[in-house]
Formats: sequence, C-alpha cells, structure tokens
Amino acid sequence: MGDFLVSASDWLEIHAGLAAWAQAAGATAGIAAAILLPWAQRRHDRSLQCHSLATALVAELGDLLQRAHAVAAVLDDAIRSVSDEAPRVVADPDGALIADLSLPEPPVMAASPHQFYLLGRGGAEVQMALAGIRRFSLMLRDEARRWGSIDPHQFAAELKTVERQIDKAWTRTDHLRQGRIL
Repeated sequence: MGDFLVSASDWLEIHAGLAAWAQAAGATAGIAAAILLPWAQRRHDRSLQCHSLATALVAELGDLLQRAHAVAAVLDDAIRSVSDEAPRVVADPDGALIADLSLPEPPVMAASPHQFYLLGRGGAEVQMALAGIRRFSLMLRDEARRWGSIDPHQFAAELKTVERQIDKAWTRTDHLRQGRIL
C-alpha cells in the first residue's frame, strides 16, 4: 500500500498540471463537507424536535378531541331542553354549564406556538385548532356574560368546526409523529 501511495504521488509530480487539479478537487471536497455536514446535523436536530413536539401534541389533541365530544354531548342535552318559546339555556358565566362547555387550552399547545413551524403544514393545522378553541371559549364566556344565557344551536355549530380543526391537527401531527408526511 505504501509503495502505491509513493508511486501515485510521484506520478502526480511528473505530470505538471495534475497536482494542481488534485489539490483543487480536494479543496472543493473539503468545502462541500464543511457546508453539508452542519446542514445535515441541523436537519437531523429539527427532525428530532419535530418528532418530540408531534408526540406531545398528539397526546394533547387526542385528549382535547375527547373533551370536545363530551362538550358536544352536553350541548345536545341543552338543545333537547330548549323549546321554541325559550330557545336559550340559562348560563352563569362562572357556573357549572359554562365549566361543562369549556375547552381548556392544552399546555404544550399554549406554551410552544413558536415551535409550530417545525411541523410544517401540521403546525398551521395546530394553530387553527388553537384559534378555534380560543374563539369558542371567548364566545361562550362573552355570550353568557352579555345575556346570561346561551344559544346551544349556535355553539353546537361552532363546536363542530372546532372539532374538525382539532381532528385535522391530530391527524397531521400523528402522521408526522409516525414519520409519514401528508
């Protein structure tokens, strides 16, 4: 092996321009490695961050979806209790009905919106779900404070929109968590 290297270096020295070309190729390979290795490491780190965030969000979104289904059941009961003469349900802003209808903001969703970009389009779905949850909660509290009652039909329709948003976010983040990208 040593004889081969000596003879290869002698061969390069004998051919005048070839040594410069070999040096240029080596320098180009070194520059390419200096650029590509940190890029690959950064990409791998983002992939790990994406996976851990998606794993945490999948659990929260699953719990939130179950909570939304429970709220839908409470709204269905409220819809059955109203009539044409009294189309609204009495609701104290701090009372039990509002507590039964509230959708809490999940901690990871509320604490890490600055990391949603890691999820790509899934991050947009999570932000839409979070905005829907906030909108639903604000509408609920505002209507109960303003009128002392709520229209269960209105909130059932709004809840269906929020449920769809949560379901889309859960599906996309679950696919990201599993390594499948939609």
